[in-house]
Amino acid sequence: ELAEVYAELGRAGEAEALYRQVLAAREATVGPEDLSVAGTCQLLAGVCTTLGKDAEVERLLLRSLRIREIRLGATHPNLIVSQRDLADLCSASGRFAEAEEYLGRAKFIAESIGKNSAELANVLEGFGNLRKQQGRYDQAEEMYQRSLAILEKGGKGEADIAHTLGGLSRLYLLTERHDAAAPVLQRRLRLLEAAHGKEALQLVDSIEDLAT
Repeated sequence: ELAEVYAELGRAGEAEALYRQVLAAREATVGPEDLSVAGTCQLLAGVCTTLGKDAEVERLLLRSLRIREIRLGATHPNLIVSQRDLADLCSASGRFAEAEEYLGRAKFIAESIGKNSAELANVLEGFGNLRKQQGRYDQAEEMYQRSLAILEKGGKGEADIAHTLGGLSRLYLLTERHDAAAPVLQRRLRLLEAAHGKEALQLVDSIEDLAT
């Protein structure tokens, strides 16, 4: 829990050190392929992403995914988060075929849960990120809008909707559609304030984007 607090406060280096201690303790007590180890690897990967340690992020995410596949099977919903994060990593580094494969596997699982599931919304957002990286902007916008529609219909919380709005607003800024970006950024900022408070670090990106 303390590691999560450090991560929320932007103290990524301290969060990483604590997560590594937790990981070592769990490996020693429950074994290297326990599901709790997969969860810690996932959290540690998130912190390493903030620190720009991409090679370590990929190693941790692959380990988390492998453990979950062994323990839960290849089509369990808990695999989606690892597949989505790996897709984002591959997409950001131009490894589009790998990103497409991870997202395709995640989409198959998500659709089995439901056509209006939060899991499918998560995967569609990932496709939006991928299409944006590929320069396929119309398709990226469609994916973000579909994701947003599912989240809104399902009554999901502010943080979930704000996350998808972040991808959509960055797409609009990238394509110099500033008039479209402004209301999306304003809505995202309101949702983040409601979820985290007006002094939270999570607000910084939206404030900076609105100022551009």
